[in-house]
Amino acid sequence: MYQYIYDKSLADKRNSKILSELENRLTDLGIHGRIDRMHPLKSVRESMDDGLRQGVKTVIAVGGDDTFKRVLDVASNRDLVLGFIPMESGCSFAAALGIPEGLAACDILSARLTETLDMGRVNGQYFLTDVSFDATDVTLECEDRFRVRLVRGGRISICNIASLGREDTRHLADPFDGYLDAVLAPTAERGLFRRERSEQSVLQLKRVVARSPKPFRFVADGRELENQTVEIDIADRRVKVIIGKGRLFARSSQ
Repeated sequence: MYQYIYDKSLADKRNSKILSELENRLTDLGIHGRIDRMHPLKSVRESMDDGLRQGVKTVIAVGGDDTFKRVLDVASNRDLVLGFIPMESGCSFAAALGIPEGLAACDILSARLTETLDMGRVNGQYFLTDVSFDATDVTLECEDRFRVRLVRGGRISICNIASLGREDTRHLADPFDGYLDAVLAPTAERGLFRRERSEQSVLQLKRVVARSPKPFRFVADGRELENQTVEIDIADRRVKVIIGKGRLFARSSQ
């Protein structure tokens, strides 16, 4: 049984036509199901728990990145398959999982190509893609074995799939290998004839702690947070998701 979690922004009357088309397409494909529209008086957790009691096995987030993240947060601790119908352009989770926008996502759901992916944890909370932050005054303690610091500053991304905010995508992590990839991108230097040169390093880790003398901002699955100590590790749980062909994975398990 399918359950569709609609973002509260979709309640706007301007979305009625596209939602009607969406629901008709899901019915034609034989994957219609329970619909829960989010509002301040009912949480995603309550809706999903109600769905589980009714036999729901697959939950689809309908909306933007924040909608998917809210559903992921709950699904991480439940035996469910997670899907996504992006209803706005530029969704980072959609790009990572290879899901097209709008009606085209229905065909991906119908094909039901799934993968069971690793997840990470940051300060006890699950994440699927990455945690990234400015490296200035931040020291990494890697598996209690050694420390790393980017002297000139730069950007650090602890990736399970791919960094949502990283422009340089030369490295794509493998979400099946039981490791997180720490992508270290130091500030570029000026070389001969003023040409920039920048070297990127990658460390495979199961646990890393980022510390700074004062609280610093970091982004986990697109959400901006702040702390002085950020503990990141590979989680002991995995999540099953519906994916498309254009996913940003280092490899496929199939």
